[in-house]
Amino acid sequence: MNTAMTLPFRLKSQLITFAQGILTLVLTLLGLLVITFTLSALSPVDPVLQIVGDHASLETYNQVKHELGLDLPIYMQFFHYVEALLQGHLGTATSTGQPVLDDLLATFPATLELATVALLIGASLGILFGVLCARFVGTPLDFILRILTLLGSSVPIFWLGLILLLIFYATLQWTAGPGRLDDIYQFTIEPITGFALIDTLLAGDNDAFFNALSHLILPVSLLAYFALASITRLTRSACLNEMSKEYVTLARAKGIVSCVFFFITYCLIFGGS
Repeated sequence: MNTAMTLPFRLKSQLITFAQGILTLVLTLLGLLVITFTLSALSPVDPVLQIVGDHASLETYNQVKHELGLDLPIYMQFFHYVEALLQGHLGTATSTGQPVLDDLLATFPATLELATVALLIGASLGILFGVLCARFVGTPLDFILRILTLLGSSVPIFWLGLILLLIFYATLQWTAGPGRLDDIYQFTIEPITGFALIDTLLAGDNDAFFNALSHLILPVSLLAYFALASITRLTRSACLNEMSKEYVTLARAKGIVSCVFFFITYCLIFGGS
């Protein structure tokens, strides 16, 4: 009887928790929409002038303004803004005059390429450094790696990026600067996949490949460093937590007993010869 009464109560509790989570998500998204729309509306940049230019006629200006819906009341603009987002229309970029979705799709391969390479390097080194810190805890190696990871977690990424550009690109000229390719390769490589490294390999141009690789060195190093900092700390903490458990102590004890048994056996067999 108690079990039959408990099940509906648990189900009701789970449904209430689920509804609360959905309501929180909806309110959060609505708040983000209000903030982004407000920031866009309060921007001093006139989106109409960004599209038509400063020398457009008044008729052209008013026509574009009407097409964008900027002549409507502010609450109607917000309604159309949310309606367009629900339909998958992100609006028109004022800087390029192209649909925002098209601009995002055009730059997405570069973002994916950069993030993938940085994450692979950051995760590999982060796990390695975390294990080394846990293995040699309290040693100078552990101290140095912890200082490096602390800097990676506390220094603003945009500031460090500017510093790296100033040192390694502007001053020392060891790496390439902003962009994905130099101008000499930019218009000679056909963007088949959108990934600069793959497209240059498909084109069979080794110089273009190494040029694309040189453009990735600074941003990949920066992003990998910040990923490495978090992963190293998490790995170190997890390893230290596991190393203090009983099964690890038992494994170490078995290893010691095995070594002692091997040493005694060796002495018994070869000691008398």
